[in-house]
Amino acid sequence: MKIVKNKKVSHEVLTQFGCEVLDKTSMSKEDAQILVETLVEADLRGVHTHGMNIFPRYVRSFLQGIINPTPNIKLVRDEGAISVIDADNGIGHVAMNYAVKKAAQNAADYGIGMTTVTNSNHFGAAAYYVTRLAEKGFIGYVVTNAPAILPAFGGMVPVLGNNPFAYAIPTNGDPIVLDMALSPVAVGKLRIMAQDDEEIPEGWAIDKDGKPTNKAKEAISGITLPIAGHKGYGISFINEILAGALSGSKVSTEIPRSGFSTHNPSSMDQFGVGHTVIAISVSSLIDKEIFFERVGTLKNTVINSKKADSVEKIYVPGEIEFERLHERVKNGIPLSEEIIQKLIQIGKEVEVSFPI
Repeated sequence: MKIVKNKKVSHEVLTQFGCEVLDKTSMSKEDAQILVETLVEADLRGVHTHGMNIFPRYVRSFLQGIINPTPNIKLVRDEGAISVIDADNGIGHVAMNYAVKKAAQNAADYGIGMTTVTNSNHFGAAAYYVTRLAEKGFIGYVVTNAPAILPAFGGMVPVLGNNPFAYAIPTNGDPIVLDMALSPVAVGKLRIMAQDDEEIPEGWAIDKDGKPTNKAKEAISGITLPIAGHKGYGISFINEILAGALSGSKVSTEIPRSGFSTHNPSSMDQFGVGHTVIAISVSSLIDKEIFFERVGTLKNTVINSKKADSVEKIYVPGEIEFERLHERVKNGIPLSEEIIQKLIQIGKEVEVSFPI
């Protein structure tokens, strides 16, 4: 993504704008705040594909009745440490906020809490949810399934989602966060690269005829490959089960993917996917300070290990994103002209001015 450095917007301004736009839908103020906060935090972390870049698609989906802006989120099963939530075709961010809180409550009561979510939709960046758990002293795990864009290992048609998952580990400082999908690049980023007619590395995708391609445009109309060959394929398959099948949601090619097959979709599909959240209470297993010391020892061993000649610093998972977040909270979020124009346009559609 091409960032225009002199066009910075504060996270407070972005949040206010997002909430004002959602006020033009029937979404509650509380749910609007949750949704916008998750998107703005993605931008703070530098993950613009899951930030306000995608916000206009959500808004149009609410206005068009594709995704329910006022879901009746129900706790349909609550047995000890296990809970099941029906998202009522709401946006995944709101359902996951409920699910994370429930998993944390169960973990506080039982040492571990697990919540599945069914009848849900796109939930944005997984890191947001596990970070909330780590901030409360829990090890967090989240997984979701998604529209089929990946082939089986050796296959030529999309049968699995990129099915992202994330872990967060609490520490004395910023959590250690691993957030990854099973495709080598997010579809949102690939779409932006296609719009700019950019080239992609070999091994990312094949074209519609099954041939390797280094063109982003051909990749969008073709098939993205799983990371690490058979290993990425295997993890994606398991994640489809843990998020989709286990929650009783749609799986694989049952999930609509029209928004993934066009360069610039205007709204978001109704996915009907599932999510799974696990919270583990560290203090139920080990003294928290001992755990922090052990994690700190591991971290220091890793970051102080001998570096390759071209490397200035070794990072632990999530550290780069937290560095960006702290800097951008102070100095603003650099947004590309394309994202700004998208926000200006959705503001016009609902009669809310973008403040820039």
